[in-house]
Amino acid sequence: MQKYIKTYMDSRWYDSTEFIPCEVCWNCKNVDIHHIEWRIWDKLNNPDNLIALCRYHHEYTHRHNTESRKKYLKEISNSTIVFKKMVW
Repeated sequence: MQKYIKTYMDSRWYDSTEFIPCEVCWNCKNVDIHHIEWRIWDKLNNPDNLIALCRYHHEYTHRHNTESRKKYLKEISNSTIVFKKMVW
């Protein structure tokens, strides 16, 4: 398992047996952990910079990589962290 995937799972209280849903559509198939800001910048593997996306939304994000899209993904990611905390 890549380090940033483990960082993501730990920050959202998932264990290795759970399915991780897409944070945009809540689909649980073929989910990738996406870096909102490129890994070459200062954020690297910070949990606030990671979001789970299904393949459709992951590819869409790479095709439409704009500042407004990044802001939208950060808002979704932050609200998902709060939601996950509330569920537990």
